[in-house]
Amino acid sequence: MNYFRLKLNRALELKERLLRELLPARMRVNSLSDGLNNEILAMTATPSEHARYLRRVVRDAAFGARYKVLFGDIYQLAAATLPSFDFVTLFHLAEFAAPDPARRLDDVGLLTLFLAKLSAHGRLLFYSNSSGRRATERILAHYEARQALVLEEKFRSLLIYRAGRGDSR
Repeated sequence: MNYFRLKLNRALELKERLLRELLPARMRVNSLSDGLNNEILAMTATPSEHARYLRRVVRDAAFGARYKVLFGDIYQLAAATLPSFDFVTLFHLAEFAAPDPARRLDDVGLLTLFLAKLSAHGRLLFYSNSSGRRATERILAHYEARQALVLEEKFRSLLIYRAGRGDSR
């Protein structure tokens, strides 16, 4: 089994656990594996990862019908081009050494963008062991102090947040 398939299968297993155990019934969304038409939008800045996705879609067009992988810089996204989300994973937040003035967003701006695009019952997920964990911890503490984010659960290295009622600035 290749790396892409392993990574995808692990992501689906994690999602299944979230759906089954952590989320209330009213929030459950469909998964790719159960055939109930869940829509997934992912983004990568790695050409080889995107190429693997394209090869998979060419082999299996049905896979690409509901699973989209964009190639680009996540820090260049704009709210006007994004839908609302039930789940947002920001596992690589704050992993870049220094802000880049050529980018539209910094780490705080990226989190603010996705928080604004989160559905009413949506969740934001973070990886507590990322190389940017110290900066991510500071950013999350800032949002928690303003009650813009509420930590709902820690599961191993996964942090699960929901939107709060406070100010996200």
